[in-house]
Amino acid sequence: MRGKVGRLWAVLMACLIGGAFALVAYAGHARDARRMAMADAMTGSHMLRVSDLMIRRELTTAVALTPCRLSDGAVSTCYAFQTTSMPSHAAGPWCPRSAYEPGGYFVDDVRHLRNPAGRDEEKQVTVAWLREIDQRLGWSIVNPDGSVNITNDTELAMVADQEVGRWGYGEAASYGIVNHCVQAQPIPRTLTILIPSVPRAAAEPVDIVAAGLPGTGIALDGVLYFPPEPVGRITTYHNVAPLDATGGHTGFAYDYHYHRAREVPGVPNLRTRVYGFMFDGYPIYGATEPDGSAVRDLDRCQGHVTARLGYHYHASNAFPYLTTCLNGAVATGMSRVG
Repeated sequence: MRGKVGRLWAVLMACLIGGAFALVAYAGHARDARRMAMADAMTGSHMLRVSDLMIRRELTTAVALTPCRLSDGAVSTCYAFQTTSMPSHAAGPWCPRSAYEPGGYFVDDVRHLRNPAGRDEEKQVTVAWLREIDQRLGWSIVNPDGSVNITNDTELAMVADQEVGRWGYGEAASYGIVNHCVQAQPIPRTLTILIPSVPRAAAEPVDIVAAGLPGTGIALDGVLYFPPEPVGRITTYHNVAPLDATGGHTGFAYDYHYHRAREVPGVPNLRTRVYGFMFDGYPIYGATEPDGSAVRDLDRCQGHVTARLGYHYHASNAFPYLTTCLNGAVATGMSRVG
């Protein structure tokens, strides 16, 4: 009797273990099937052509098709063109020089600048707001005479050193730049852009920094999109770095770029509602679907598939604003000159 029970128990355990393996295999198969279904939806008949939507007058060369190699090793064709990434609209303003000048916008958030109610808000950078920050936090961006400490070219390079080097505040106070409003006028930088003509899903999301991309994508006016600005690192040094009304400012390489996807003057997108393209070839829309309906079920890269549009990305009105990863393969060989 005891032997029979033992055999029955062994059979039962074998069935349970086999069932568990079957469930794991099924789950893995289901994930693979979902990924393949997503990959199928990410290519096909929904694609918008970069060559049709980029604003030609904002580029330094026409958009042309050229052979290219993608990050997954595939040989493909890409839309190739050059841009200086200089906006056609007026850049700025950013830092006010006096109480009579307007300023740009900065997110009143993170650990330093949260307002007394604890909310994250985008504030206009006026002298009055800077004085409020100085008084609340013990900073000194505004001088006693009402002038504002604004970076010059030498100081901008020092800000770059301390931010990239992740100095502490004491180190920056001794050798760098603290208590400043950071800005610079942009200089044209020629960029060669390659965007896959037929987007294809990557096996895993592409890390923008690891892939060595010059940004996350490009707006229809030829200006690059960048990942979220490192507000926490900026405010560590009692500095602010405002964006203008279109969500752009000048980087340490004096290149103008956007940290937000917004309506840009002179860019006609009323029909498509597309703001630009990420570097994997998929378009980016605003915080709602083109018809104004709510956005649902975004993935970690802030994209999703819909029946009408296929795979696409969405900008957000809250952090991280733009995607920090890409779900499609990207082209190799993009370059910056000057």
